[in-house]
Amino acid sequence: MKREICGSIIAIGALFVCLAQPVGAQASEGDQGGGVSKVGSATMTVGGFDADVAAKNGFQITVDAAGNQESVPMSDSAKALVAAAAQAGHVDLGTIGGPCGSSWLEMARAGGSSVYFNTGYSVYLPSLWHNWAVDIFSSHGGYSFGLDGGPSAPTWDDGWTTNVGNSAGTHGNVRPGSLAVLTNGDVCYSGSPTSGT
Repeated sequence: MKREICGSIIAIGALFVCLAQPVGAQASEGDQGGGVSKVGSATMTVGGFDADVAAKNGFQITVDAAGNQESVPMSDSAKALVAAAAQAGHVDLGTIGGPCGSSWLEMARAGGSSVYFNTGYSVYLPSLWHNWAVDIFSSHGGYSFGLDGGPSAPTWDDGWTTNVGNSAGTHGNVRPGSLAVLTNGDVCYSGSPTSGT
């Protein structure tokens, strides 16, 4: 009897440890079945500048001899922000077409008829605002989620669980045109990552 109770306690403890782990830690992308987390990611790129935002935060939008625009730090606080980003490994900061971070979409089944998604970005400077949306499609229809907001730290994310009916699978994407406006005036566009269950 004592051995059976001890075995039950160990089994319950193992179950608790398994359930306490994040969804993504329970299964790899190649596994099949409920609860499997799949993550799509994409580079974010500078698509333009907001000169007013840049000026209010100590940056100036300049144009070089070849006609290329660039956000240049002018104030001491702006220079400190860019120096910290450079120390973290970010290069080609504030140039059109240059990388400004990465974005992601994670999706996982959350029961028979529900899907959980998490989306976000990691950029090299804080953002003042973002216009962000996720579209999810299943055999029962399409679902759109507007996640506009800000200001935020350089890394932001948000997620939802939604009922998609008893569909065989779902897929989704960060809507093309989703963007974050950074403190240096960069308008940083998501590469529209995709995911599915």
